[in-house]
Amino acid sequence: FQVPIMLGFALLLALVLDSGVVWFRSAFRLGFFLPYAVPSVVGTLVWGYLYGQDFGPIAQLAERFGLQAPNFLSDSLVLGSLANIVTWQFTGYNMLLYYAGLQNLPRDQLDAAGIDGAGKRATIRHIVIPSLYPVIGTAILLNVIGGLRVFDLIYVMTRGGPNRSTEVLATYMY
Repeated sequence: FQVPIMLGFALLLALVLDSGVVWFRSAFRLGFFLPYAVPSVVGTLVWGYLYGQDFGPIAQLAERFGLQAPNFLSDSLVLGSLANIVTWQFTGYNMLLYYAGLQNLPRDQLDAAGIDGAGKRATIRHIVIPSLYPVIGTAILLNVIGGLRVFDLIYVMTRGGPNRSTEVLATYMY
């Protein structure tokens, strides 16, 4: 469930970046790509601190409002918490893949659609997305392979727990 959400968000960011409405495009690209450059173990430790039920900033904020701190690593929330970390780490990478694909779109087709009166949504739906099918296929393949390599993140964060809810094939191989 995490891969389609991440790829959709990355495509949206790439379309915003390509549209020209973003100021400081280099900083925008860097800001979203930078988590990819962080080693996954380091990123997992940082998110583990943020998720900490006794000491993390989210727990401190909840305590300040008189609420009980959420346990992001409980049976019911742990997979969503891990998906959040992976989404944070790899969205920028996928955004750059899509952005590179957008740079190779045939501009004459886009100009022709504008002259024919096609709106932004129709242009994206009927020209941009179909033109990006090879890039989308590549991104799906790379992310499925990446999903099979996610052992380090899961093991550092949960060691396969709670109640073996995050064990993956690589856990058994380890």
